[in-house]
Order: sequence, then structure tokens, then C-alpha cells
Amino acid sequence: MRKIPTSVWISGVNWRIRRVSDKHPKLEDATGHCCYRTQTIFLDKSYPTPTLWAVLTHELLHAISWGYHELDLTEETPVNAVAGELMNIARQLKILE
Repeated sequence: MRKIPTSVWISGVNWRIRRVSDKHPKLEDATGHCCYRTQTIFLDKSYPTPTLWAVLTHELLHAISWGYHELDLTEETPVNAVAGELMNIARQLKILE
């Protein structure tokens, strides 16, 4: 399985991805956290990589929605924006080449 990246570009912003202890204050009993102020995604490093990929995907959607402010996923335009960002992320992670 592909290693968790340390950063990814979303909507022109470089988001850092940090694997941290489950005691990290940003996690507060969660497996992940998306900090908009610092453009950092925090992941609980005690979980196995497959679980972290699921958590990272969830947090990435938060980061994408931050980049597009107030996303309403009932309309086609925002859905296309999210799909485009997911494709960009997949290319960056070399999932799509």
C-alpha cells in the first residue's frame, strides 16, 4: 500500500499532512483533524495505513470544501469542483498516471 504523503496541493494551497500521537491536542479523541488556520491535516499515527488512508480522504474533503467555501454538494458545479480536486490529488499521489 502506498505511503501516506506529507503534503498535497488543494486549490492552490499546500496542505501539510502530519502523523501525530493520539494524545496530540488537535485530535481530541478523533482519528483525524483538518486545521484550516494552518492548512494542516493531522492523523493519529497509531492506526494502520489502510485506516489512515480512509481518514485522510475524509480530511481532504474538508480541506477541499474550505478551498471552495460553503460547498453545496447538491448542485453540479460544486460536485464537479470536488471531483476535479480529487483527480488532482490522485495524480499528485501517482494513483492516476
